[in-house]
Amino acid sequence: MTAQRILLGVLAVAAIALGVAIWRFNMAGEAGAPLAGQTRADFVRSAVEACTARQKAAPVDPDVTPETIGRFCDCYGETLARRVTTADLARLTGRPAAEIQATMREKTQDIDAVCLARLDEPAGR
Repeated sequence: MTAQRILLGVLAVAAIALGVAIWRFNMAGEAGAPLAGQTRADFVRSAVEACTARQKAAPVDPDVTPETIGRFCDCYGETLARRVTTADLARLTGRPAAEIQATMREKTQDIDAVCLARLDEPAGR
């Protein structure tokens, strides 16, 4: 499936997004709580921006439209934000990128399948 090619480097994107979110993380948040408020908004925005930049910088398939990349990356950012907690951010603060990627693999494991399935749905759903 052509859309699956979009997923190359997704773990790297997740690490970048997580790194930015950690940098902005408000330590007053309750450990283990879901991301919320400005922390969540910053996390999602960073994940979407990193995903979009990665896909535009290294297009695997020139036939994938910017709209498709945008829908995939929006889904990716939102889905990842639902899985990451304030405890995850606190635990990974200051850790090397390789450790962040390894830790995040479980949370990102099936996001590609989830978001690819959503690409098959009509826009706006």
